[in-house]
Amino acid sequence: MVRSVRILFYGVVQGVGFRPAVYRAAVKRGLEGYVMNCGSHVEVVLKGGKREVEEFLSALNHEIGPLVRIERIEVKEGNFEGEGFIIMPSEGKEEDTAYPPDIAVCEKCLEEMFDRENRRYLYPFTNCTNCGARFTVIEALPYDRERTAMRDFRLCRACREEYTDPLNRRFHAQTISCWNDGPEVYLMDGEGRRIETSDPIREFSRRMETGEVGIMKGWGGMHLTALPEVSGRIRELYSRPFKPLAVMVRDIEEAERWGEINEHARRMLLSPQRPIVLVKKKEGERVHLAEKVAPGLPTVGLYLPYTGIQHILFFHMKKPYLIMSSANLPGEPMAIEESEALRLPADVYLFHRRKIVMRADDSLLIPREEGPLFIRKSRGYVPEPVTIPWKGCGIAVGPEMNSTGALAQSGKMYLTQYIGNLRSYSNLRYMQEALEHLRRMTGSPEPEFVAIDMHPAYSSRRLGEELSERFGAEVVEVQHHHAHASALALEWNLSEITALTLDGVGYGEDGTLWGGEVIRVEGREYLRRGTLSGMPLPGGDAAVKRPVRIVWAMAERLGYDEIIPYTREAELTRRLAPRAPLSSSMGRFMDAVAASLGICSTRTYDGEPAMRLESYLDAEIMLSAPVPPIEEKGGLKLVDLEWVFHELFESLTSSRSTCEVIAERRKVHLASNAVGSVLLGLLLIALEDERGDVGLTGGVAYNREVEAAAERFVKEQGSRLLLPRVFPAGDGGISAGQVSVAFRRLAGD
Repeated sequence: MVRSVRILFYGVVQGVGFRPAVYRAAVKRGLEGYVMNCGSHVEVVLKGGKREVEEFLSALNHEIGPLVRIERIEVKEGNFEGEGFIIMPSEGKEEDTAYPPDIAVCEKCLEEMFDRENRRYLYPFTNCTNCGARFTVIEALPYDRERTAMRDFRLCRACREEYTDPLNRRFHAQTISCWNDGPEVYLMDGEGRRIETSDPIREFSRRMETGEVGIMKGWGGMHLTALPEVSGRIRELYSRPFKPLAVMVRDIEEAERWGEINEHARRMLLSPQRPIVLVKKKEGERVHLAEKVAPGLPTVGLYLPYTGIQHILFFHMKKPYLIMSSANLPGEPMAIEESEALRLPADVYLFHRRKIVMRADDSLLIPREEGPLFIRKSRGYVPEPVTIPWKGCGIAVGPEMNSTGALAQSGKMYLTQYIGNLRSYSNLRYMQEALEHLRRMTGSPEPEFVAIDMHPAYSSRRLGEELSERFGAEVVEVQHHHAHASALALEWNLSEITALTLDGVGYGEDGTLWGGEVIRVEGREYLRRGTLSGMPLPGGDAAVKRPVRIVWAMAERLGYDEIIPYTREAELTRRLAPRAPLSSSMGRFMDAVAASLGICSTRTYDGEPAMRLESYLDAEIMLSAPVPPIEEKGGLKLVDLEWVFHELFESLTSSRSTCEVIAERRKVHLASNAVGSVLLGLLLIALEDERGDVGLTGGVAYNREVEAAAERFVKEQGSRLLLPRVFPAGDGGISAGQVSVAFRRLAGD
């Protein structure tokens, strides 16, 4: 009997054209055997030995598409007595299958779309096994056409021939179609009436170039579209006076006109995931447009087309750019239904007949040498699993703002797509739907626990309690910053970590509002080693929206009356300050610095003052900032914010320049000194540990100058700065940390 070998492939190897790739690689090498989907893995049996295996694996590397992700390979003895190479029927649990995320239309499909002789010329739903929508169109497993949003579109003869040919890249591509059998694309006006046209995409592009505002249906939701030149109209219609808007550009050359595109940004922009990439604005012909879409910020969010409709839209347009932001009302989920979209103000609506099964916002990230720093991890990256060291099953529902949920089972953890603000009932139900979808797709058993934030007023907490009652699962409370640090430890495969967890707010165990913390995590336990001395928030949420109130309250406390104006709001602030809730938040402190320097006194969107402050921060100046006094109370070290505010107010009142250029430079020094002082104080507390590297996480970690200063300072002390690479640094990563803490507590680790 001829010797055979059995090769087992684990990872994302089902529903992504892996078996056809195996078939092609084997046939081209003249190998005999079979390939079979076994649910949790793909099995390949080959006649031959070590040499044949090496030749086959080398050939396979040239055949697999971008959706395939091989996590590990096992080689064992096999048994095959047949002839030729065959694709065997699948067996095993389909629920064990890792199904892939949505991936941009591939180059081969694009070539067909713009080839006048091809039957898919300008066809907007062109895709193959190597590309296209997956997560947003799959309703259930096993992954067959009748369980996708394409079930109502019967394959024509030509598509059927492609679908059944193992040597064709559309072999078993469940969502393929063409002009003869695919979804209809059509236009509507604001009254919900059809706009008659022979070419809806071309007409939509024409209307965009005349300055109209449009809504366009994509793969995972609706996009709000317009030229950047008329962004003011979008801001007026949607009450977004300063909120940054994402810009889709035709190609990488156009991206280079908008921003500084280094090799890391280029790699992310051109990746199959096609995320929105934050890049530094570039001086030149697009600088005024960049300021229109991202006013007051040093960066602009750019991305490239990823759907067929988007590519065709730019094919018809003369302008190589277009605003492409999520279409939704403030605080509500991205619209996916025609009826939802028509409630949103616009001039024209471009729809299609393919159902969106599961919403997915565009992912948003900061490019870095070590890999992306995720702000929003969603379309293109979800639902890729992360391996964890626990085999049980549990759910986490995250915090309240910028939330994701998490499902863990059988040694894997899946984060939901970005959900958003859970104060909205619609988003709360969206979170529940997203978790249910993950449970259904993974064949998850009932969870043993539901992890929640300890903030008593969070709506996510109520959802967690509902799920706990439904499943009979244990509720596990996890402190917000403990979850931040634990998520960072999990992705770095550490059981212990000391981390700066810097963000806007997190409910503390002492009932105050934390946010500028040095947290030491050891297994299931954590110790709050350092923090900022408290700042009053006069009026609570009112001070968050008007951070100038924090400035006035601190000026009153420190005796700088000349900083406080004679207004009704300022007088109200004086009266409220003594009874105001206290916060140790780094985010709120940065908001206050921005307000004190006249950079941003009122928040119109989440994080605005601190984000605008980034333009005035300089890592070099921050590193030379004076370190404030650090006091110890009951084992907790406090960075003295009163001292920092005193230094800031003293500089503001001692001398003022009338020259605008000097004033702007002065703001850079004052802002960098204030933020640098606090950052260095917290880092020194963390570095006292001497038990390893220092982590940096929370929403403040997105600030490039803060990150750069922290990284350099820690390196100079002989340590290493650990930043999030897998989970979002902000509240989108909290659910991962909640899962980690819950498992450790239940296991007694």
